Amino acid sequence: MTPDRKYERGSLVRRSLRALQWSYLGVGARVVLQLTAQIALARLLGPTAFGEVAAAMAFVLVAGIVVELGQGVALVQAPKLEPADIKVAFTRVVLAALGAAAIIVISADLVAALFDDEQVAPVLRWMTLALVFQALGAISLGLLRRNLDFKSVQIAQVTSYFVGFVVVGVSCAWLGAGEWSLVAAWVTQTLVASAIQYARAPHPLGLTLRPGQAPLMGFGLRTVVASMANWSIENLDTVMVGRAFGTTTLGAYSIAYNLVRTPVNHMVFALQQVLQPFTARARDDRETVGKAYLTLLWVVSLIAMPTFFGLAALAPTAVEALYGPAWIAAIPVLVPLAAAMPLQAIQAVGGPVLWGTGRVGREIMVSFSVAALLVAVLALAAHYSVVAMAWGVWLVYLIRSVWITAIVSRLLGLPVALSLSMARGGALVGVLTAALLFGADQGFTALGIAPLARLALVIALGAVLLPTLAFLLMRAILPAELRDVVTQLLERLPPRLRGWLGRCWVPDADIGDCALRGGK
Repeated sequence: MTPDRKYERGSLVRRSLRALQWSYLGVGARVVLQLTAQIALARLLGPTAFGEVAAAMAFVLVAGIVVELGQGVALVQAPKLEPADIKVAFTRVVLAALGAAAIIVISADLVAALFDDEQVAPVLRWMTLALVFQALGAISLGLLRRNLDFKSVQIAQVTSYFVGFVVVGVSCAWLGAGEWSLVAAWVTQTLVASAIQYARAPHPLGLTLRPGQAPLMGFGLRTVVASMANWSIENLDTVMVGRAFGTTTLGAYSIAYNLVRTPVNHMVFALQQVLQPFTARARDDRETVGKAYLTLLWVVSLIAMPTFFGLAALAPTAVEALYGPAWIAAIPVLVPLAAAMPLQAIQAVGGPVLWGTGRVGREIMVSFSVAALLVAVLALAAHYSVVAMAWGVWLVYLIRSVWITAIVSRLLGLPVALSLSMARGGALVGVLTAALLFGADQGFTALGIAPLARLALVIALGAVLLPTLAFLLMRAILPAELRDVVTQLLERLPPRLRGWLGRCWVPDADIGDCALRGGK
């Protein structure tokens, strides 16, 4: 590799790491805001209002994927951009949004009939405003991601969520607006986000259908198909639960689903935003991309598995403490949905690698196959219970996770077994964490401690357990293939601490001796 190439790779890695830092700063703020707002809204509104909005959102989300036409992702992927490329991309998105909004307004009554709830129709019609506002900011968002300006992305997302859901949504719910509180929150959020994104990345607003030089449409449409397939996997259960058991049961299902999907979505979305442009620029350096992929699989597993296995073990306490007795029906579905989230996180690491290397078709093939399997599994499970449907979701997520990991591994020249083994450490720490938290929760329950206080205690315990177990078991759970990565991270620490951790974690690495000499 030439010195210039090494320099470019180092610069790209540093920029990507800075972007990732901003992404996760924003993720932390958004997770806190979103969980706080959801808990307040759930207590104020109840399952039926959430079910009606969840039914409408299932269709608005898929329309949002279609109207963007993959133009934001294509802007990130394009080697070079001209003003004409940006202008035509904006035109396509705006026209698609207006067309989709018109179709939704006309067909809203049919959607309401699907769920046997007339109130879904007006909710769905008003939600089209969010669709249009989202489209207006899509190109600016793509430009920000292209430039790895995730500071601006997170400012837009955190600010818009705070204004939309915390200020507008909770206030409207407090005043008795019912399901319209959630509608107002969604519309406000998309409007504020798009305004901030455009202010940070302005572009020409004129309309033209004359294509530029960048091949945006072909790649964009492939990403739309891939996103549609992923939407099917992640939202068909919502549609089928609502159809089989009604909007009230759907409300309980959706609150459990949102509780686990909120943190995992933000975690993997922030990662995907950085990994896709990183992979697109480093696609010819398969060694670097492969090492990054393995590292992320290991880190994501080590964080996600203990977190969500622990939540599954605490399902009764979590629901009772956070949402109250009106949401007890959410407890049994929370367990399988929480267990499915680490699988979602693992497969989500592979998607940006396929997109960044131009292999979107591989993900499309997997996603549509898995979506078809999901329909069959859920149709069978619907004959039994909503809990059976939730376990069906877990099974399908497991299949998709293994399949995507196998495809990406072969693409990067990695043994499939090696990639899958990156999850062993997370599974070990996750099972131990869940068992200890379950035992502690049972003990606190026997002592008569109230649910909210009990949840606070086990969360505090979990915050100590996860890093403690990871630290104590690091020598056992750290794959040999990643020891050089850990060694490089240790080099950033003070010499004495570096030497001690080196002896504990990677005793055979050079860092230990070097650190000891440096600390003398």
